[in-house]
Amino acid sequence: MEDLVMKRIKLLVILVPIISILFAGLYLGCAKESGKITVIMPRHEMDLKGVWEKQTREFEAKTGIKVEFIQMSWDEVDAKIRTDLAAGGTSYDVIELDNGNVAQFASAGWIEPLDSYASGSYVKSLVPGLVNAFKRNGDLLGIVWNNDTRFFFYNQEMLKKAGFESAPKSWDEVVSQSEAIKKAGICAYPIAEYWNQEWALANSVGFYLYSFGGNYFDADGKITINSGASVEALQFMTDMIRTKKLVNPSSVTLSQSGSSSRSFLSGKKRILLPGSAEHV
Repeated sequence: MEDLVMKRIKLLVILVPIISILFAGLYLGCAKESGKITVIMPRHEMDLKGVWEKQTREFEAKTGIKVEFIQMSWDEVDAKIRTDLAAGGTSYDVIELDNGNVAQFASAGWIEPLDSYASGSYVKSLVPGLVNAFKRNGDLLGIVWNNDTRFFFYNQEMLKKAGFESAPKSWDEVVSQSEAIKKAGICAYPIAEYWNQEWALANSVGFYLYSFGGNYFDADGKITINSGASVEALQFMTDMIRTKKLVNPSSVTLSQSGSSSRSFLSGKKRILLPGSAEHV
């Protein structure tokens, strides 16, 4: 989940999920003074057509406010935001952050409650679980504008070449079909993943963890990632790339899902793509 927040230093609130109407109903104090704002956000992997850039220019045309729109990788944006906020937060007017940052940013006093800016009816229109993810001590610290889910992709033509009429319905079938494809010489590494050691791998681990029935913690807050189904899921990931050699070795260099998705969609020899992140 990603969230656009209000900084204490400069007033900024984002209550809607697209940049073209980003500030409808609430204009920033700094924008009124200078007619320009600076927006920084991660480069979303599946935005292959430059939608955010297009909507930014539409916002400029509609409001007359000029936007310096900065997009970088997730890690680069995270580093720049942290450095800026620690120094007083004067570089950016609008920032995007992940739900994993909320606790630290809140404890450091970098973000301000949005309760007085977001109407009760608007907040109630959002998914309760997502709203709660950005609350601390009853204060609403962020508005979710972008949530993502996971899809499973497969290349039907390649599956048929290997003698399969339908996609795999279980992890056992993922393995058996992939092994058959590999053995038939259709594809050396049937599965493309995004396992670079960063957010990409952390997201993928969560996908496998939950699908195996595991979790990071139990209901009492006890760590469970080192036991039971959680270990089984992690072992499965390891075996797929090291022992069975079904996952392409280059997967450990791919960041998030964009690179592996583009490879899959271009028709290259990667046919199964579990856990790909598609923003909806």
